[in-house]
Amino acid sequence: MTLFIYGTVFNNASRVQACIDSLMPLKYAKIFVVDNYSTDGTYETLKNIENLVVIRKKCSHGLGRKIALEKALNKAGDEDFLMYVDFDTVYNKEYIDLVKKILVY
Repeated sequence: MTLFIYGTVFNNASRVQACIDSLMPLKYAKIFVVDNYSTDGTYETLKNIENLVVIRKKCSHGLGRKIALEKALNKAGDEDFLMYVDFDTVYNKEYIDLVKKILVY
């Protein structure tokens, strides 16, 4: 079982690294991010993070979410979980612990 995390981002260089770091306790997660042609260094930050699939595409927020979801679905199997996240949010320990509990249920 794998957790596939997906979402979109635009011009969030100041927080995107902290967001990704907050998700790292979800050890076996695969992360897919669609960057909507950020101009503030967000894309460059994302490119340098290991084990992250980043797609750069000019699109609406809704289309970006669809693209990220399709990428995750193409990789996921019947026993896997998908989770949408907002990449300008830093997730606290309690949230991550709750996700872990759900995954081992």
